[in-house]
Amino acid sequence: MAAQSVINALTAALPTTQIHTPGSDEYTQLNNSYLSGLESDLHPAAILRPRSVDEVSKFLRTIKPFVDCGEVQFAIRGGGQQPARGCANIDGGGITLDLGLISDIELHNDKNSNKIVSIGAGARWGAVYKKLDGTGLGVTGVRSSRGGIGGLALTGGHSFFSSREGFVCDNVVNYEVVLTSGAVVNANANDNSDLWIALRGGGNNFGVVTRFDFRTFPQGRFWGGAVYYFANSFPGQIEALVAEVRKENPDEETHLMLSLGYAAAFGQNMCMNQTYYTKEVEKPAALEPFVAMQPQLDALNTMRMMSIKEAAEEQAASGSDGVR
Repeated sequence: MAAQSVINALTAALPTTQIHTPGSDEYTQLNNSYLSGLESDLHPAAILRPRSVDEVSKFLRTIKPFVDCGEVQFAIRGGGQQPARGCANIDGGGITLDLGLISDIELHNDKNSNKIVSIGAGARWGAVYKKLDGTGLGVTGVRSSRGGIGGLALTGGHSFFSSREGFVCDNVVNYEVVLTSGAVVNANANDNSDLWIALRGGGNNFGVVTRFDFRTFPQGRFWGGAVYYFANSFPGQIEALVAEVRKENPDEETHLMLSLGYAAAFGQNMCMNQTYYTKEVEKPAALEPFVAMQPQLDALNTMRMMSIKEAAEEQAASGSDGVR
Protein backbone atom coordinates (compact mmCIF):
# COMPACT_ATOMS: atom_id res chain seq x y z
CA MET A 1 0.00 0.00 0.00
CA ALA A 2 2.84 2.40 0.87
CA ALA A 3 4.47 1.84 -2.50
CA GLN A 4 1.23 2.57 -4.35
CA SER A 5 0.76 5.77 -2.36
CA VAL A 6 4.26 6.86 -3.39
CA ILE A 7 3.61 5.99 -7.04
CA ASN A 8 0.34 7.94 -6.96
CA ALA A 9 2.11 10.97 -5.48
CA LEU A 10 4.91 10.79 -8.05
CA THR A 11 2.44 10.43 -10.91
CA ALA A 12 0.57 13.52 -9.73
CA ALA A 13 3.75 15.58 -9.27
CA LEU A 14 5.40 14.40 -12.49
CA PRO A 15 2.59 13.71 -14.97
CA THR A 16 4.83 13.66 -18.06
CA THR A 17 7.66 11.65 -16.50
CA GLN A 18 8.16 8.01 -17.44
CA ILE A 19 7.07 5.83 -14.51
CA HIS A 20 7.17 2.11 -15.27
CA THR A 21 5.64 -0.57 -13.08
CA PRO A 22 5.95 -4.39 -13.03
CA GLY A 23 4.24 -6.12 -15.92
CA SER A 24 5.00 -3.47 -18.53
CA ASP A 25 7.44 -4.17 -21.36
CA GLU A 26 9.41 -1.03 -20.50
CA TYR A 27 9.83 -2.12 -16.88
CA THR A 28 11.03 -5.58 -17.91
CA GLN A 29 13.48 -4.21 -20.47
CA LEU A 30 14.96 -1.65 -18.08
CA ASN A 31 15.22 -4.02 -15.14
CA ASN A 32 16.96 -6.65 -17.27
CA SER A 33 19.49 -4.19 -18.69
CA TYR A 34 21.94 -4.13 -15.78
CA LEU A 35 25.43 -5.51 -16.32
CA SER A 36 25.02 -7.72 -13.25
CA GLY A 37 22.31 -10.34 -12.90
CA LEU A 38 22.44 -9.66 -9.16
CA GLU A 39 20.96 -6.24 -9.87
CA SER A 40 18.33 -7.49 -12.30
CA ASP A 41 17.20 -10.03 -9.70
CA LEU A 42 15.85 -7.10 -7.67
CA HIS A 43 12.37 -5.85 -8.54
CA PRO A 44 11.39 -2.33 -7.46
CA ALA A 45 7.78 -1.24 -7.18
CA ALA A 46 8.44 1.27 -9.97
CA ILE A 47 11.20 2.64 -12.17
CA LEU A 48 11.07 6.40 -12.66
CA ARG A 49 12.98 8.02 -15.53
CA PRO A 50 13.30 11.81 -15.23
CA ARG A 51 14.23 13.88 -18.29
CA SER A 52 15.81 16.84 -16.48
CA VAL A 53 17.38 18.06 -13.26
CA ASP A 54 14.08 19.82 -12.47
CA GLU A 55 12.24 16.51 -12.59
CA VAL A 56 14.86 14.95 -10.28
CA SER A 57 14.26 17.81 -7.87
CA LYS A 58 10.48 17.25 -7.99
CA PHE A 59 11.03 13.53 -7.43
CA LEU A 60 13.09 14.14 -4.28
CA ARG A 61 10.68 16.74 -2.88
CA THR A 62 7.77 14.37 -3.49
CA ILE A 63 9.32 11.22 -2.09
CA LYS A 64 11.05 12.84 0.90
CA PRO A 65 8.06 12.70 3.32
CA PHE A 66 7.62 9.00 2.56
CA VAL A 67 11.34 8.34 3.10
CA ASP A 68 11.44 10.40 6.30
CA CYS A 69 8.67 8.34 7.88
CA GLY A 70 10.21 5.05 6.77
CA GLU A 71 7.50 4.07 4.29
CA VAL A 72 9.74 3.74 1.26
CA GLN A 73 13.36 3.73 0.07
CA PHE A 74 14.81 4.44 -3.34
CA ALA A 75 17.88 3.56 -5.41
CA ILE A 76 19.74 5.64 -7.99
CA ARG A 77 20.83 4.24 -11.34
CA GLY A 78 23.18 5.87 -13.83
CA GLY A 79 24.59 3.42 -16.37
CA GLY A 80 23.84 0.34 -14.26
CA GLN A 81 27.27 -1.19 -14.83
CA GLN A 82 28.40 -1.73 -11.24
CA PRO A 83 28.19 -5.40 -10.21
CA ALA A 84 27.22 -5.23 -6.52
CA ARG A 85 23.68 -6.21 -5.61
CA GLY A 86 21.62 -3.21 -4.52
CA CYS A 87 24.04 -0.46 -5.52
CA ALA A 88 21.74 0.79 -8.32
CA ASN A 89 18.48 -1.09 -7.84
CA ILE A 90 16.10 -1.96 -5.02
CA ASP A 91 13.71 -4.76 -4.19
CA GLY A 92 10.15 -4.93 -2.99
CA GLY A 93 8.36 -1.66 -2.35
CA GLY A 94 11.26 0.63 -3.26
CA ILE A 95 11.56 3.00 -6.22
CA THR A 96 14.47 3.04 -8.68
CA LEU A 97 15.39 6.48 -10.02
CA ASP A 98 16.84 5.74 -13.47
CA LEU A 99 18.84 8.69 -14.86
CA GLY A 100 19.28 7.17 -18.32
CA LEU A 101 17.39 9.96 -20.11
CA ILE A 102 19.67 12.68 -18.68
CA SER A 103 22.48 12.08 -21.14
CA ASP A 104 23.51 15.35 -22.80
CA ILE A 105 27.24 15.82 -23.49
CA GLU A 106 28.71 19.29 -24.07
CA LEU A 107 32.30 20.42 -24.71
CA HIS A 108 32.91 24.02 -23.63
CA ASN A 109 35.40 26.43 -22.08
CA ASP A 110 35.40 27.37 -18.41
CA LYS A 111 36.10 30.93 -17.24
CA ASN A 112 39.85 30.29 -17.59
CA SER A 113 39.43 28.96 -21.16
CA ASN A 114 40.12 25.39 -20.07
CA LYS A 115 38.23 22.78 -22.07
CA ILE A 116 35.57 21.06 -19.97
CA VAL A 117 33.30 18.20 -20.99
CA SER A 118 29.95 18.22 -19.19
CA ILE A 119 28.24 14.83 -19.05
CA GLY A 120 24.70 13.97 -18.04
CA ALA A 121 24.52 11.30 -15.35
CA GLY A 122 22.76 8.81 -17.64
CA ALA A 123 25.32 8.94 -20.48
CA ARG A 124 27.77 6.18 -21.39
CA TRP A 125 31.48 6.69 -21.93
CA GLY A 126 31.25 5.52 -25.53
CA ALA A 127 29.18 8.61 -26.36
CA VAL A 128 31.71 10.83 -24.55
CA TYR A 129 34.63 9.39 -26.51
CA LYS A 130 32.68 9.83 -29.74
CA LYS A 131 32.11 13.49 -28.83
CA LEU A 132 35.84 14.02 -28.21
CA ASP A 133 37.05 11.95 -31.15
CA GLY A 134 39.13 14.09 -33.49
CA THR A 135 39.37 17.05 -31.09
CA GLY A 136 42.86 16.20 -29.81
CA LEU A 137 41.47 15.99 -26.27
CA GLY A 138 41.25 13.19 -23.77
CA VAL A 139 39.39 12.60 -20.51
CA THR A 140 39.81 10.11 -17.66
CA GLY A 141 36.78 7.95 -18.35
CA VAL A 142 36.06 4.27 -17.92
CA ARG A 143 37.97 1.95 -20.25
CA SER A 144 34.88 0.37 -21.80
CA SER A 145 32.54 2.27 -24.11
CA ARG A 146 29.60 0.59 -22.34
CA GLY A 147 30.60 1.98 -18.94
CA GLY A 148 28.39 4.44 -17.11
CA ILE A 149 29.57 7.75 -15.67
CA GLY A 150 28.56 7.89 -12.01
CA GLY A 151 29.57 4.42 -10.83
CA LEU A 152 33.27 5.29 -10.94
CA ALA A 153 33.24 9.11 -11.00
CA LEU A 154 31.77 8.94 -7.48
CA THR A 155 33.90 6.12 -6.11
CA GLY A 156 37.39 6.27 -7.68
CA GLY A 157 37.81 4.63 -11.02
CA HIS A 158 40.63 3.66 -13.39
CA SER A 159 41.05 4.96 -16.93
CA PHE A 160 43.64 4.38 -19.64
CA PHE A 161 45.40 7.46 -18.22
CA SER A 162 45.29 6.78 -14.48
CA SER A 163 49.06 6.40 -14.12
CA ARG A 164 49.43 9.96 -15.41
CA GLU A 165 46.14 11.69 -14.53
CA GLY A 166 44.95 9.91 -11.38
CA PHE A 167 41.58 8.36 -10.63
CA VAL A 168 38.48 9.15 -12.67
CA CYS A 169 36.99 11.06 -9.72
CA ASP A 170 40.16 13.17 -9.39
CA ASN A 171 39.30 14.83 -12.70
CA VAL A 172 35.75 15.94 -11.90
CA VAL A 173 35.94 19.73 -11.50
CA ASN A 174 32.25 20.17 -10.71
CA TYR A 175 29.22 18.08 -9.75
CA GLU A 176 25.67 19.28 -10.31
CA VAL A 177 23.83 17.78 -7.33
CA VAL A 178 20.20 17.63 -6.25
CA LEU A 179 20.06 17.54 -2.45
CA THR A 180 17.40 15.72 -0.44
CA SER A 181 15.56 19.03 -0.01
CA GLY A 182 15.22 19.28 -3.79
CA ALA A 183 17.70 22.17 -3.99
CA VAL A 184 20.06 22.05 -6.98
CA VAL A 185 23.65 23.05 -6.18
CA ASN A 186 27.07 22.91 -7.80
CA ALA A 187 29.95 21.35 -5.87
CA ASN A 188 33.48 22.33 -6.88
CA ALA A 189 36.70 23.76 -5.45
CA ASN A 190 35.04 27.13 -4.77
CA ASP A 191 31.36 26.35 -4.14
CA ASN A 192 30.29 23.67 -1.65
CA SER A 193 33.86 22.39 -1.62
CA ASP A 194 33.22 20.02 1.30
CA LEU A 195 30.51 18.29 -0.74
CA TRP A 196 32.83 18.22 -3.79
CA ILE A 197 35.49 16.43 -1.73
CA ALA A 198 32.96 14.03 -0.20
CA LEU A 199 31.53 13.06 -3.59
CA ARG A 200 34.98 12.10 -4.89
CA GLY A 201 34.69 8.69 -3.27
CA GLY A 202 31.43 8.99 -1.37
CA GLY A 203 29.20 7.36 -3.96
CA ASN A 204 25.53 8.33 -4.06
CA ASN A 205 25.27 8.99 -0.31
CA PHE A 206 25.15 12.80 -0.46
CA GLY A 207 22.58 13.59 -3.14
CA VAL A 208 21.63 12.78 -6.72
CA VAL A 209 24.38 13.89 -9.12
CA THR A 210 22.80 14.86 -12.43
CA ARG A 211 25.86 16.25 -14.26
CA PHE A 212 29.61 15.66 -14.12
CA ASP A 213 32.01 18.33 -15.41
CA PHE A 214 35.40 16.83 -16.29
CA ARG A 215 38.68 18.51 -17.10
CA THR A 216 40.14 17.43 -20.42
CA PHE A 217 43.78 17.31 -21.52
CA PRO A 218 45.65 17.17 -24.83
CA GLN A 219 45.66 13.59 -26.07
CA GLY A 220 46.42 12.04 -29.43
CA ARG A 221 46.43 8.45 -30.58
CA PHE A 222 48.35 5.91 -28.53
CA TRP A 223 49.74 2.39 -28.68
CA GLY A 224 47.74 -0.43 -27.15
CA GLY A 225 45.69 -3.58 -27.47
CA ALA A 226 45.53 -7.18 -26.26
CA VAL A 227 47.86 -10.18 -26.35
CA TYR A 228 46.91 -13.77 -25.41
CA TYR A 229 49.29 -16.30 -23.85
CA PHE A 230 49.12 -19.91 -22.71
CA ALA A 231 49.39 -20.98 -19.07
CA ASN A 232 53.10 -21.75 -19.24
CA SER A 233 53.73 -18.00 -19.49
CA PHE A 234 52.24 -17.32 -16.03
CA PRO A 235 55.55 -17.29 -14.08
CA GLY A 236 57.13 -14.91 -16.58
CA GLN A 237 54.06 -12.66 -16.53
CA ILE A 238 54.19 -12.38 -12.74
CA GLU A 239 57.94 -11.69 -12.77
CA ALA A 240 57.46 -8.94 -15.35
CA LEU A 241 54.68 -7.35 -13.28
CA VAL A 242 56.71 -7.47 -10.06
CA ALA A 243 59.65 -5.86 -11.84
CA GLU A 244 57.36 -3.12 -13.14
CA VAL A 245 55.80 -2.22 -9.79
CA ARG A 246 59.23 -2.18 -8.11
CA LYS A 247 60.64 0.44 -10.48
CA GLU A 248 61.69 3.60 -8.68
CA ASN A 249 60.62 5.78 -11.61
CA PRO A 250 57.97 3.88 -13.60
CA ASP A 251 56.80 5.34 -16.90
CA GLU A 252 53.56 7.21 -16.20
CA GLU A 253 52.38 6.66 -19.77
CA THR A 254 52.10 2.90 -19.12
CA HIS A 255 48.78 1.25 -18.27
CA LEU A 256 48.70 -2.50 -17.70
CA MET A 257 45.92 -5.03 -17.16
CA LEU A 258 46.96 -8.67 -16.73
CA SER A 259 44.24 -11.32 -16.49
CA LEU A 260 45.24 -14.86 -15.54
CA GLY A 261 42.72 -17.66 -15.25
CA TYR A 262 40.40 -20.10 -16.94
CA ALA A 263 39.12 -18.98 -20.34
CA ALA A 264 35.98 -20.86 -21.40
CA ALA A 265 36.47 -19.83 -25.03
CA PHE A 266 39.75 -21.75 -25.11
CA GLY A 267 38.86 -24.52 -22.67
CA GLN A 268 42.01 -23.96 -20.63
CA ASN A 269 43.87 -21.49 -18.45
CA MET A 270 45.09 -18.45 -20.37
CA CYS A 271 46.67 -15.06 -19.85
CA MET A 272 45.31 -11.93 -21.51
CA ASN A 273 47.43 -8.80 -21.36
CA GLN A 274 45.69 -5.53 -22.21
CA THR A 275 48.48 -2.99 -22.35
CA TYR A 276 48.62 0.68 -23.33
CA TYR A 277 51.23 3.39 -23.75
CA THR A 278 49.43 6.71 -23.84
CA LYS A 279 51.78 8.55 -26.18
CA GLU A 280 51.96 8.18 -29.94
CA VAL A 281 54.97 5.83 -29.76
CA GLU A 282 54.94 2.61 -31.74
CA LYS A 283 56.11 -0.51 -29.86
CA PRO A 284 57.37 1.33 -26.74
CA ALA A 285 60.07 -0.42 -24.75
CA ALA A 286 58.04 -0.11 -21.53
CA LEU A 287 55.46 -2.62 -22.84
CA GLU A 288 57.85 -5.15 -24.34
CA PRO A 289 58.03 -7.42 -21.24
CA PHE A 290 54.25 -7.85 -21.48
CA VAL A 291 53.76 -8.17 -25.24
CA ALA A 292 56.85 -9.98 -26.50
CA MET A 293 56.69 -13.28 -24.60
CA GLN A 294 56.34 -16.47 -26.60
CA PRO A 295 54.43 -18.52 -27.39
CA GLN A 296 51.40 -16.28 -27.90
CA LEU A 297 48.31 -16.38 -30.10
CA ASP A 298 49.52 -14.17 -32.93
CA ALA A 299 46.12 -14.17 -34.65
CA LEU A 300 44.56 -12.47 -31.60
CA ASN A 301 47.28 -9.86 -31.08
CA THR A 302 45.60 -6.44 -31.51
CA MET A 303 48.50 -4.15 -30.56
CA ARG A 304 48.34 -1.04 -32.73
CA MET A 305 48.00 2.75 -32.72
CA MET A 306 44.47 3.68 -31.63
CA SER A 307 42.20 6.46 -30.41
CA ILE A 308 40.47 6.49 -27.02
CA LYS A 309 37.23 5.69 -28.81
CA GLU A 310 38.76 2.64 -30.53
CA ALA A 311 40.40 1.41 -27.34
CA ALA A 312 37.14 1.65 -25.39
CA GLU A 313 35.20 -0.13 -28.13
CA GLU A 314 37.73 -2.96 -28.10
CA GLN A 315 37.44 -3.25 -24.31
CA ALA A 316 33.65 -3.48 -24.60
CA ALA A 317 33.88 -6.11 -27.34
CA SER A 318 36.24 -8.22 -25.21
CA GLY A 319 33.78 -8.19 -22.31
CA SER A 320 35.91 -5.87 -20.18
CA ASP A 321 33.40 -3.32 -18.92
CA GLY A 322 35.72 -1.07 -17.01
CA VAL A 323 34.12 -1.56 -13.61
CA ARG A 324 37.40 -2.09 -11.85
